Amino acid sequence: MSSYDREATSTSADAYTRYLTLCDAIDAGCFPAELLHEIADEAHRLGYPRADIDRELARI
Repeated sequence: MSSYDREATSTSADAYTRYLTLCDAIDAGCFPAELLHEIADEAHRLGYPRADIDRELARI
């Protein structure tokens, strides 16, 4: 397995772990602020405009 494959697998596992954490927060009826900011940072890293992300966070 190349280092790229290991990194991709690790990233996928990390993303899945974050997804499960978000699902748990939704089920509990709460969104921890640190989780919201982590999701916002990830969305911005993926190319979403920061202003749009901040506007959505303000609605929550």
